[in-house]
Amino acid sequence: MNKLTAFTIISVATASIACNGTEKQTQTEAFTVDSVSYHKKAKQVDVVINADYPKTGSEALKNAVCEYISETLGGTYTGNIAAADSVLTYYGKAQADTLSSWVAQGYAMEDQTLLYSYDIKKLYDTGKYVTYTAVFNTYTGGAHGMYGTSGVTIRKSDGRRFGNDMFADTQSDAFHKMIKEGLKSYFKENGQNVSTDDQLKELLITDNDVNYLPLPATAPYLTKDGVTFVYQPYEITPYAAGAPTFTVPYATVAPFLTATVKKIIN
Repeated sequence: MNKLTAFTIISVATASIACNGTEKQTQTEAFTVDSVSYHKKAKQVDVVINADYPKTGSEALKNAVCEYISETLGGTYTGNIAAADSVLTYYGKAQADTLSSWVAQGYAMEDQTLLYSYDIKKLYDTGKYVTYTAVFNTYTGGAHGMYGTSGVTIRKSDGRRFGNDMFADTQSDAFHKMIKEGLKSYFKENGQNVSTDDQLKELLITDNDVNYLPLPATAPYLTKDGVTFVYQPYEITPYAAGAPTFTVPYATVAPFLTATVKKIIN
């Protein structure tokens, strides 16, 4: 074996070891967070934002989470998105100024407090992905406020976010049936007698056939027990029905997941 050949083999082997070592480090690097808060309480105004900001982890993951937090709060911040205090102050102050202007214009009665609240938290964390949820609650006058929950799953290796693209097939009758049965389970858990399709239809405000219901407007997300779907208030149900939420076990949803998603949950 000549020297050039030997050098080539050693170089390739070294590169392979280095790449494998880097991949292993990226996959196992601990992801930790700091809980950061902004709170502004003024005359008839209350603004609260809480967020789990990345502390350690791969740069790709930390950047993806910071982008998600900023975009969830409005997506208009142009500074350093890793500067947690600055980001939350930017969005919090904007909301406080808006609500204060509404109070000054008489949109709130004297005994009312206008509210803006957001909690963006790490829900679930594995070696391959992390899931965040964002829960908001607002009151801007009227009979009642508004609330909702959304979520996102982010792959740790490169920061990719997953939404409906985690599914390989959403048009089949089997997939639509899974969504229908998930909604029935939500109502049953909340004390409603929902055994038939007609009974489910009576609880909805959508014109869609219950066998072809639309997916939620917000993305599904991965949890310990399966894939969670969340419909916001008024999306397909009246306000009194809450935010229909259900988790489909992995054993049930597996046939509809892409090969890419199956790799990160196994």
